[in-house]
Order: sequence, then C-alpha cells, then structure tokens
Amino acid sequence: AARGEIRRLLGIQANASPLESRDFAQAREFANQEPAAFAESLLVLQREFGLRALGGCCGTRAAHL
Repeated sequence: AARGEIRRLLGIQANASPLESRDFAQAREFANQEPAAFAESLLVLQREFGLRALGGCCGTRAAHL
C-alpha cells in the first residue's frame, strides 16, 4: 500500500502469538512474544504511522497491553 493510504489507518489489533490464526485456534500451547518486545513493536507502528488505537488479539494478555 502507498504510504498515504497507510496514514489513513487509525489503529491496529496485533497478535502476540507468532502462529497463524488457524493454527492458533487449534493450539493447546503456544508461544507469545515477550510483553516488552510486543509493546515496543506497537510503539514503533504508532510513531511511524501515527496510530491512535493500539490493542491486542491472539496471544495477548494484560501484561502485553
């Protein structure tokens, strides 16, 4: 996508799990990204694209947010 189009995004709901969503749904155990690294990656997106809403999805826990 062109940079101008990306700037239209308001937020992101990111996964802390490296698994694909279909694999995550079937997994009994899964690895999550460390909360500090997850938060830093969201902050990079916020700084670069001006996102105003940051959240978590698959694999995120309170510590991630």
